[in-house]
Amino acid sequence: MTKIPFEHSTVCPFCGKVNDLASTTTSVQIMAPVDGDASICIGCGEISIFDSKEPTGARRPTNAEYDEIVADPIIKAARGAWLEIKKELAK
Repeated sequence: MTKIPFEHSTVCPFCGKVNDLASTTTSVQIMAPVDGDASICIGCGEISIFDSKEPTGARRPTNAEYDEIVADPIIKAARGAWLEIKKELAK
């Protein structure tokens, strides 16, 4: 299945970067993120939570959410890939 990014603008609550595209890390293509879904910022690599009630569209995770998210093997792999890309681009 081809994963097609979709437009969904949020502002990272950690670094302030505008992230204007999103895509899934699973084999199931979803139409759009829903409140409570996790996102990795392309700018700083921090994890935020989609939240339509926030003016920026995203918020920092609670401690409990963060602990659960970083234990997820898919999130670990995605964040690891982000770190590797950042290292390569810094060369």
